Amino acid sequence: MLNEIGVLSYYTFVVKGYRENAFNYTPIARVVQEELEEKSIGRIPERYYEAVRDLPDHPRRLVHEVSDLRGKCCVPFLATDRSVLNLPAVGKSLTFRVIGITRYGRRVLEFDHDRTRAHSPIIDRMGKVIVIESKSIGEYLTQLNEMGESVPEYESVYGYSMGQTERRMPLYEYPTYDYEVTDEITNLELPEEGEALDAAPRTTEPVGGRVGEDAR
Repeated sequence: MLNEIGVLSYYTFVVKGYRENAFNYTPIARVVQEELEEKSIGRIPERYYEAVRDLPDHPRRLVHEVSDLRGKCCVPFLATDRSVLNLPAVGKSLTFRVIGITRYGRRVLEFDHDRTRAHSPIIDRMGKVIVIESKSIGEYLTQLNEMGESVPEYESVYGYSMGQTERRMPLYEYPTYDYEVTDEITNLELPEEGEALDAAPRTTEPVGGRVGEDAR
């Protein structure tokens, strides 16, 4: 639908699932399922990457150009977006694995940084981030059923227990600078190897008020 009006998606954000949006929270496994089972239908062949990169150069013809490119790629839509969770201390990433499950079925996820982009060297010396999801997959599927969705179409969501951050489309790559950027970091001093560094995983409880329920 967005392509029909000339819109090219950049990110699909996963909500963090705090108390204020817990009801609307979608488990991250569903995002991976969508990426691999649905968004894959709109994958753009690499031979058309340059054509995609040139699309913003013709804003008045964008609707036509997008439609024309969809025809050339033989896809119903152009999958230009990246699915990510935007999390403090991690940034935008969908690199995770399931490391546990609470008594109420909520998944416990271990997140790593997006290794497809540059980061501060501190990420190699710090712990990973643990996320406790806001609701179980079973609860999510019950909601879909109440909304009139066909639950069997989503049941494979249980099988997605890890994810890997997608690479950014060339369309959204920064232009080449006419100068070189140094790799030197001057605003951070790391301890020598072997010195103490707090590397314990940090836990983010996405929805307030439910920690005790799972702990009991």
